[in-house]
Amino acid sequence: MQSARFAFLQVVFAFIIPITLTWAGITQAAEVSLTPTTDMSSLKPGDQIELNIHIDFSDIGGTLGGGFDLVFDSSVLALSNITDSTPGDPDFSRMPDERGGHLESWSVGAWQGFPGAALLGTVTFEVLPTIRSETTIQLQATSGMGGPWVSLQDNVSLIQPDYGSVKVISVTVFSDGFEDL
Repeated sequence: MQSARFAFLQVVFAFIIPITLTWAGITQAAEVSLTPTTDMSSLKPGDQIELNIHIDFSDIGGTLGGGFDLVFDSSVLALSNITDSTPGDPDFSRMPDERGGHLESWSVGAWQGFPGAALLGTVTFEVLPTIRSETTIQLQATSGMGGPWVSLQDNVSLIQPDYGSVKVISVTVFSDGFEDL
C-alpha cells in the first residue's frame, strides 16, 4: 500500500514541477544539514560517528516535501545504522536505498505541509581501518525518485535548499602509542 501511495506522490510531483517552473520560478530559502552528535576531533578505526539530519524551512512557512541523498566514502566509513525520526505523513516518507557510499532518495512529505524545522533522523557510521584518511560526508539533491523540495507557499514553488556536509579525519594510533600524522 505504501508503494502505491509513494507512486501517487511521484505523479503529483510530475504535474506540480512543470507548473512551478513556468509560473513561480525557483526560490531559495531552506537548509538540509548534518550535525555531529559525537566528538569528531580524534577519530580512530572502530569509532562510531553519529550525525543528525535536520531540515529548516522556517523562513518559507513549510513544504509539501522532497528528497535528498547522502554521499560518503565507503572505503573510509561503513554505514552502521539509520534511525528514522521523520515527522509528516509516513505514506509519503521513504527511507534511502544504500548503494555503496550513497544513501539515495531519503524522502519526506505531508499533505497539510511539513513543519518549518525538524529532525529527520540519525545516521551512524563506523570508521574503517586506514592509516590516515580525510573525507567529507555530503548531503545533495536526490538523484533518485525522492523528487525536489516543493513549497506550500508562493504558488507551490520549488525550493533549492542549501545542503550541508561534515569533514571526517581518521588517524590510526599504532601499538607503540604514536599517531600517524
